[in-house]
Amino acid sequence: MLKAAKDHNTNLATVKTPARLRKQLPAWYHIDEELSTLKSRPEKCLIERHKTSTVTDLINVSARVRNQNGRNEHTPNPFCICQDCCNDQEKGCYNPHVCAQTAQAKLQCLSAKWNPWGPENPQDGLSLTPTCKNNNMHARISNEEIIFNPTLTCGEDIAEAFCVFIDPNKILALPALCLPPNGRNPTCPKITIFTDGACLNNGKRNATCRGGVWVSHGSHLNAAI
Repeated sequence: MLKAAKDHNTNLATVKTPARLRKQLPAWYHIDEELSTLKSRPEKCLIERHKTSTVTDLINVSARVRNQNGRNEHTPNPFCICQDCCNDQEKGCYNPHVCAQTAQAKLQCLSAKWNPWGPENPQDGLSLTPTCKNNNMHARISNEEIIFNPTLTCGEDIAEAFCVFIDPNKILALPALCLPPNGRNPTCPKITIFTDGACLNNGKRNATCRGGVWVSHGSHLNAAI
């Protein structure tokens, strides 16, 4: 399966990733960092003793080094006796404070696109207005034209954000942003796109699929996948 994914350029590619999905990403070998060997003692401890595997785990481990509402009992030294550090010491961690700092440092290295503390739905000019979404709902029922919603790229599971035939060199680390043109009520050119796809032997090992995008006769936007 991994070989097939590599052969077809399967990559994590989303226009807009909700914060809940950013937290599901792996803590180690994150898409936003260069591949490197985990050599430091705190990193190995976070994996072996703290059992951190996702970004959510890093957030939980590092919570003690962020003074939340002024009620944090953690002290920045190897002999801290706060509840979190005591629990980690029972797991065999020699310096829970350093491990928490290491987890926090990894989170701070993530770019804005993958920042788990970013807003769930940032104001990026991509989302459709409630009126447009309502119009789309009625248009689907009557089989009429709908307005494309670029934010519909993934749902509740990070697995839905993986796409095939993606050039990894064209995946940007910057968040998607649509800047409106000058003018109070700008009017964008209307474009109608037709799409279709089919799959033979769906759900089987020998499944094959094809898809197509058609805009107009001779358009450079026409594509077959």
